[in-house]
Amino acid sequence: MVTVEVNHLNKNFGKLRVLNDINLKINNGELFVVIGPSGSGKSTLLRIIAGLESPDSGNVLFDGLDVTTIPPNKRGIGMVFQDYAIWPHMNVEQNIKFVIKNKKPEEEEEILKDVLETVGLLSKRKNRPSELSGGELQRVAIARA
Repeated sequence: MVTVEVNHLNKNFGKLRVLNDINLKINNGELFVVIGPSGSGKSTLLRIIAGLESPDSGNVLFDGLDVTTIPPNKRGIGMVFQDYAIWPHMNVEQNIKFVIKNKKPEEEEEILKDVLETVGLLSKRKNRPSELSGGELQRVAIARA
């Protein structure tokens, strides 16, 4: 885990200001919740922290390192979207393995087994998304993240 800092973050979509001088610090291991009504910028803030969106100004730091211009795949952060984004043509194992890159097969299997045990889905590793409950789908998304 890391300490995440957001400094003077601003984001506009056209003439609409979505984020206005946002400053926050999330300490290593801290539980942090972002709440607000629809359209208040919650998802935009999270997308900027994850690197999926760029701010108009301000910066994002992980443990003091400015990651604002670092691409998402180099940040070491995961994000679970509201709709889970589970691929229906892949089973649980394939959905999770899809994001495990550049590992030897035995390392890949160890990572897969660890995350499946963590989310309590080891016995469902061959199941398709259509065979899972909503809570199980959410756990697949968390495991993949």
